[in-house]
Amino acid sequence: MRRIKWLLLLTLTMCATINCSSFLYFPDKRELVYRHKLPIQPQDVTFASEDGTQLHGWYFGAMKAPEPRAVIVQFHGNGQNLTTHFLSLYEAPARDIAYLAFDYRGYGKSEGSPNPKGVIKDGIAAIRWMHEKHPDKPMIIFAQSLGGAIAIKAVTQLKNEIPISLFIVDSSFYDYRAAAATMFKQSFFTYLLHPLAWAIVDNEESPIDDIPKISPIPLIVVHGNKDRILNESLGRKLFELANEPKEFWLIPGGQHTDFMFREDGRYGDIVFERIDKIVHEYKIPVPLKAQNKSQREPSSIPVKEESRRDNRRR
Repeated sequence: MRRIKWLLLLTLTMCATINCSSFLYFPDKRELVYRHKLPIQPQDVTFASEDGTQLHGWYFGAMKAPEPRAVIVQFHGNGQNLTTHFLSLYEAPARDIAYLAFDYRGYGKSEGSPNPKGVIKDGIAAIRWMHEKHPDKPMIIFAQSLGGAIAIKAVTQLKNEIPISLFIVDSSFYDYRAAAATMFKQSFFTYLLHPLAWAIVDNEESPIDDIPKISPIPLIVVHGNKDRILNESLGRKLFELANEPKEFWLIPGGQHTDFMFREDGRYGDIVFERIDKIVHEYKIPVPLKAQNKSQREPSSIPVKEESRRDNRRR
């Protein structure tokens, strides 16, 4: 019992002297796929985060059309780098949907070291990069695991500036400490630490207060009922905290971030069918910031009420 107390005391002491948020990130600098063997070759892109940190991404354009019908920004999870996570959306280019898989600071070829505030800046920069490249195309945010928490913060900061047509959050969570407590319970060696998640994990950038602000962007929360990394209860709570419009997809037999491949890609097909519908109904909305400016300043070109409704992200 004394050894357990000393272990807990040592852990708390370590977390008081170093940034325990570093335990959230497991970046890898290696290229983890034989890129030259890929049937669809990505384009290397670099762009600056909000603080100037240089980030790296793979951009996949439309295969058959000169311009994509829609665009996706992918926020990956906390391990490895984009060279493994990009596969979740690899069918998109064949459907003439472009996507950007990017690495947070410290991952892959991106500069710097990951930290809670920095990775949010990186997510904001990635969304802006894609919007500047294709300003008139519907944008979908596809976020997995830790990427869900990062994307929630980024999306809610940008939603009045950049129109987002759909937000998909897969295998994610609503709060860093709640997620840490759940993960600690998965291992015999860390089980005793789960009550101390509140002290071990930095929760300053928790998405919990931002989840209700996602609305009116349509939200799909996806979670596998066999997820052994982040329990489905975390996804359910995220869904409960969100406002309409929202959907919860519980994937039978689904494990961590694998739903796009389940049942021979059936769920992936459903996602792309949803995007097809968005493309069919899409009208270029007027960002809320532009609307507010037009209300303050006289304009010779009035904004139609229909455009205002469209901007509220049908």
